[in-house]
Amino acid sequence: MLSKKEFITEASKKYVLVELDFPRKKKLPEAEAEANEKASEVYKIRYFPTLILTDAEGKEFARGGGGDMPDIAAALKWLNAKAEEKDML
Repeated sequence: MLSKKEFITEASKKYVLVELDFPRKKKLPEAEAEANEKASEVYKIRYFPTLILTDAEGKEFARGGGGDMPDIAAALKWLNAKAEEKDML
């Protein structure tokens, strides 16, 4: 759901989207794999998909799982609600 064009189009109007890829069947370029692994450790990603909202300095203020959001509308609603709670919209 998070990789759907509709979600990306709508979410990117208000947010900077970052995707960390951990493919099982293909090999990423070494630099990309290392960067993804480092970010995974910093943000303690334990399940996929994980949505993390950060402020401009990278400090996390909200976390959710894609499985908690059954459709694109629910995911966008969650993003907007969390950002509003932090007065970021």
